[in-house]
Amino acid sequence: MAGVCVCPAGQTLCSGTCTNTANDPSNCGGCGTTCGGLMVCATGTCTPCGGGFFKPQVTYATGAGVDALALGDVYGRGKLDVVVGYGNADVVQTLLGAGDGTLGH
Repeated sequence: MAGVCVCPAGQTLCSGTCTNTANDPSNCGGCGTTCGGLMVCATGTCTPCGGGFFKPQVTYATGAGVDALALGDVYGRGKLDVVVGYGNADVVQTLLGAGDGTLGH
């Protein structure tokens, strides 16, 4: 029909704009449903960033006498790394972040 907006398959008309309510944080799951801060729209549901779940525990090998931990982008790669300090030996170890919440080797 002339003058009637029709959205492509998989999209919904919200306030005059076609949007995918499965991943639009301003129209999550339906028109006008807005996800708050630190939330993303995933499959039509507002979800905490990172999925809202902790991953299973992983143990990383470090030496004895760990004295301090620090987080930072040590090598400027845009990924968070962990620096382990050993006060009794004046030594530090860097565990490189993989960029997905895990550490590389």
